Amino acid sequence: MSAYLLDLCDSNILLGSEERLAEDAGMAVWTGQEYRFGSSAWPLQKSNPGLTLSRFWMQPSVEPLNPQVGDARHHADLIHAHLSQLSRGEEKSVLVSVPGHYSDEQLSLILGVLQATPLQAHRLIHRSAILAAFNGRGKRLLHIELQLQQLLISEIHELNGERVVKRSTSIAGQGILPLRDRILHHVNKSFIEQTRYDALRSGKDEQVLSDQLTPLLLNSDEEQIEFKCGSKVATVSRAQLKQAFQPLIDAIARFNPEDAHCLIEDHGYGCQRFFPKHWHTTSVSQNSILASLNQLAALSQEYDAYTLIDKLPIQNQGLDDDQTESVPAKTANCRLMGLRNHRAVDLLNWLALNAPNISLHGDELRLSTSAPELITVNGRLVTQRQTLRAGDKLNINGAMMTVIELEE
Repeated sequence: MSAYLLDLCDSNILLGSEERLAEDAGMAVWTGQEYRFGSSAWPLQKSNPGLTLSRFWMQPSVEPLNPQVGDARHHADLIHAHLSQLSRGEEKSVLVSVPGHYSDEQLSLILGVLQATPLQAHRLIHRSAILAAFNGRGKRLLHIELQLQQLLISEIHELNGERVVKRSTSIAGQGILPLRDRILHHVNKSFIEQTRYDALRSGKDEQVLSDQLTPLLLNSDEEQIEFKCGSKVATVSRAQLKQAFQPLIDAIARFNPEDAHCLIEDHGYGCQRFFPKHWHTTSVSQNSILASLNQLAALSQEYDAYTLIDKLPIQNQGLDDDQTESVPAKTANCRLMGLRNHRAVDLLNWLALNAPNISLHGDELRLSTSAPELITVNGRLVTQRQTLRAGDKLNINGAMMTVIELEE
């Protein structure tokens, strides 16, 4: 049975291997007959707020739902339904990576739910330890993880050649959904000022605006961003958007990020562009966990599924401070490079900077299905996988690179 990764960050629950990938946000909307999860729930949430559930992965429990929404009894039922949908009834052996806010009781509950699905857990690893081991630099690190409803900050230290998770702190009201609501507030303020139209007066209009808040739009380099609602059009400046990100920045500032290497996992929402310049930050994604699956299995052989692994040997020894993201061992020997301004540059680092949701496996470019980047190779849109060859022209949201191959 092939090994799979089950990554339980509720912003994007991921079940995947090198060959197959299924992923969806940990959100559900009750339609009256069934629950719609993830991408099927996003277009319904603003117009059906009372039927939307977005905390079941954050707070796994068997406490009765209050209020009752649909036919699930509790959050554990929703977790089971979501996992069953992702697995499609196929038996899989999974390495489970979990966020640091779960209690022992919640971890036990999740493992119990897994036993009632086709997924068989064989390892349980702290996801911050993974990202720090493969991407971190320095003696102190902060993994800054945007979940749906909360911000989770895990502090990791270097000790005897290992990355060791010291503590994880959750901050309510600073997740992706509250951030989107703050952005919508500023967008609506512009609508009122520019068109005298309150675009949030109905759930339908709010959904229309919410659907426009894509990571691709938020990462645009345009100084003014245009939003439409019916026949009305309003523009929002970068300065206005920064106000929506400011509470998030203030929350992170309490953890002395200037004294740490900060691993930012924001699922493409472009937080880094608003952070203070003196913070040492690196964008990381779930793809780096998936790309490290085989190494993680080897590193954790002495453990079972009932022991949480919160420390791992450092896997990126020797990286200097100019590198933006580490490369798993299986991609580090890649001979493909980039040519820019008549100079050879590290293609992996350029990809990490411009498209955190992309990974490079040998000569194959792999793109997450939820990636916000618009990527073309030789003018053709990349959907999930693309083999690269010397001479290929890469375009990521307007950033250009020519692929070259170094002779051994």
